Amino acid sequence: MNKATKIFALVVMTLAIVVVSVADYTPITKESGGGSTYLIYVSPNGSDSNSGSQVGPYLTIAKAMSAVTSTRKTIILDPGTYTTSTQIEWPTNVSDILITGISADYESTIIENEAEDTNSVINIAPAGTASTANFLAFFANLTIEAADTMTGVTIDNTGMTTSGKKLIVTFRDCGFGNDTDTDKSVYTIHDDATSLIKIYMHGRGFGGNNIEGLVYIDPANAGDRFKANGMNFEGGVQFGTDAVACENEFYGCVMALNGGSGGDDVQILRANGCISRDGMTQAAAALGEFADNADEAFLSF
Repeated sequence: MNKATKIFALVVMTLAIVVVSVADYTPITKESGGGSTYLIYVSPNGSDSNSGSQVGPYLTIAKAMSAVTSTRKTIILDPGTYTTSTQIEWPTNVSDILITGISADYESTIIENEAEDTNSVINIAPAGTASTANFLAFFANLTIEAADTMTGVTIDNTGMTTSGKKLIVTFRDCGFGNDTDTDKSVYTIHDDATSLIKIYMHGRGFGGNNIEGLVYIDPANAGDRFKANGMNFEGGVQFGTDAVACENEFYGCVMALNGGSGGDDVQILRANGCISRDGMTQAAAALGEFADNADEAFLSF
């Protein structure tokens, strides 16, 4: 076989391989590689008549919530402001839902409610079969704005029916806006003392995420947890007065000038590396308004 024949044979073989490869290749498109199968997209420029895919996003958070299934439960928000006049109901029967802004700047993606007669911007209240197991909800990269007299996020375990099961809500790089610091940014309702409520807040650094309203934690079980790091509690923190050895912890947080209120001497309170809003008061003084919680550990600057 001469040189020209060898080159021709090699070209033919290469083309055959390419043809086979193309025939077996499935392109990763916006739709197939993370579109409507597992993810739900929302945009200020979307429409609720769309499919909720990346190329056809919904317009409203409520529509996205109604499209959640046991396999399609990650809601991705384009930057912008999403205004609602009705309370957004978190799906009661699907665990592990995540709603997240696509931007790393939590202040560029806002969910707001301007209707003062609405109870909360978002209400999380598991029920039905989902309440018989652990129920998880996740927020990331967004700000929740509530009108006067309104609550930002209500977390309610009344429908949890199985002893020892957990309602776990995580906020990662989120902020909260309220008209006054007497309104609540986060409010927990713990009616079923046999189940647990665990809330975790992760900010972007020392006092990096602002919470304008009051955070109210209603402990009723020794297994309850409230843990925050990198948050700025402008509206303060208030604990219910149940005598349960739950753990409440603050790391690298900026506290309201009066620290907070409520609590019980059986509850466990720890504040590590926290200061008050004037930048002067150490953690022990910043949290001095709480009851004499047991096992206090104050490590201040």
